[in-house]
Amino acid sequence: MKKVLVSMLAAVFVMLIFGFSSAQMSGNPPQGQKEITPEKFSELKADILKRIDDRMKRMTEEKKCVTAATNGDELRKCRPQRPSMQGGQKEQGRQGGGQFPPMGQPR
Repeated sequence: MKKVLVSMLAAVFVMLIFGFSSAQMSGNPPQGQKEITPEKFSELKADILKRIDDRMKRMTEEKKCVTAATNGDELRKCRPQRPSMQGGQKEQGRQGGGQFPPMGQPR
């Protein structure tokens, strides 16, 4: 029974690997995704680079603010609060992802 199970799992694994590698070699985009034309690629690339530049500018400004902060109130001002989707309360930054909790609250 154990040999049969191991053989079946090995066969499934081989089929998955073969299917993945043949999809990679075919050069066709994965199912459900459209092929990106050279013109569309240039537009997408420019848009992504613009968003990265905008994010870097915001992060640089925030870093300057945090560096200059001398107390908790000044530090809080460096992280603008965004309206929460729940009950109109405000939350600091995005949920998770290394964001700092409000001063005095545990992580």
